[in-house]
Amino acid sequence: MDGEENMYSMILTDYCSIPKTIDLIESFSQKTEGIVHYIIVDNSDCHEGKNFLDQKKILYKKNFFLSKETYTFVWKDNEIVLIDANENGGYAKGNNIGASYSAATYEDSFYIFSNNDLEFPDKIDLKALGQLVNSNAKIGIIGINIITKDGERQNPRLDRGFCSQVLLWDFNVLWFHCKLNKILWNLDSNNIEGETGWVSGSFLFINKEAFDIVNGFDEKTFLYCEEMIISERMRKKGYVTYYYPDISIVHLHQGSQTRKSRYIQHKSKKYFYHKYKNVPYFLCVLSDVTYFISEIGYYLWHDCLKKIVSRKKR
Repeated sequence: MDGEENMYSMILTDYCSIPKTIDLIESFSQKTEGIVHYIIVDNSDCHEGKNFLDQKKILYKKNFFLSKETYTFVWKDNEIVLIDANENGGYAKGNNIGASYSAATYEDSFYIFSNNDLEFPDKIDLKALGQLVNSNAKIGIIGINIITKDGERQNPRLDRGFCSQVLLWDFNVLWFHCKLNKILWNLDSNNIEGETGWVSGSFLFINKEAFDIVNGFDEKTFLYCEEMIISERMRKKGYVTYYYPDISIVHLHQGSQTRKSRYIQHKSKKYFYHKYKNVPYFLCVLSDVTYFISEIGYYLWHDCLKKIVSRKKR
């Protein structure tokens, strides 16, 4: 690929936040150069993307891909393809649909999988990322320096074990309010460029060739752990996940976890460690027990006993 101009597909799987995703594309396009094809996968079952286009009276060209309606339109000088998945199949499935469209339509060498809750304070040098892969074909995934608005880093991540990341994780989050993070947390404190365990899924730069070889994301997870899984799938095929700290973005996510989201995350972690790390089934069952003990105990204390104590004090 040396001497050729790299092309990129930016794929954003959206759930009920189409205006925010389109704004992200506009912001990203202003901070980068090169040929980028923008693909939005509308992961709602209510045609939110199509409704947005109609409400804004945006002209579009309708087509079909894998029996799904697609809408090609221009927004702020950027051509965007919106694929109506007509279901919420989850992060992995949505991104795979977007990647399949790119592979069938363009000749792009790289995929960029991105959240829509990001800010780009500096230039995003896609050429530098592409050159890294072109100089080392064993790089499957590149993660950049992702920080929160409070300045905390979210990359790179250590490949840690089942005990700390599953069995003890829920007690740490609920009971100890993350006070055990120094022991259990998977953030790599070294923060140096090079091969790493895995990187945050909020912004992934992926070698298309490697992505195709591992058949993309594992669609057996609905949400969470997709980046851990695809890093492991690539590792088994001889590819590495690489951390490149010279490019920085800001991740604005501030959402608090709910009981439902924690359970989804628990299921995804359990699936990852059982299938990809060969953790025995009985330990996965044990993790279900520890999960429910932590959840039930926490809510008995906070939702029941604390309320009773508070009433008595009054």
